[in-house]
Amino acid sequence: MVLCGVQKGGCSMSAEQSEWFALKQRVHQACRAMVEGRMQEAAAAMERATEAVKGEEKSSAGDKYETGRAMGDIERVRYAGVLEQARRDARFFATDAGKGTATVAPGSLIVCADRCFYLSTGLGKLDVDGRTIWAISAASPLGKELLGKTVGAVFSMGKETLSILGLA
Repeated sequence: MVLCGVQKGGCSMSAEQSEWFALKQRVHQACRAMVEGRMQEAAAAMERATEAVKGEEKSSAGDKYETGRAMGDIERVRYAGVLEQARRDARFFATDAGKGTATVAPGSLIVCADRCFYLSTGLGKLDVDGRTIWAISAASPLGKELLGKTVGAVFSMGKETLSILGLA
């Protein structure tokens, strides 16, 4: 049986736990890199919007000038929001991924039969070492349902019923 790309069978539980924890560390680093990339993109987009507003020249068609400035300001505010969200996300990933726990908590890697979840911030689908990992927020409906669950617990995801096979 394959657990989120981790082979189950002939290895002991401690070896599985060790591999899941190593995977968790790599997932944490991939999330950190994704958030840092979003911060850089948002900052660059804000700078471009600021430069565009500065580049608007006053013309005899005053409405066109004001519309261009307003649109640039809207873009700048939008990217400022994106940047602020990325900064909040970055605070979560600023620390080490930590040790595994006996119950699902923020920072847990939840291993199910055919998928893994990383309870962190809602970054979505990630590919780490050829494995699909879903980075979900603890505030999401699924995140809320998973909080406090232990290995062997069963939970619903849409019409599916899944079982937690491992935590890291």
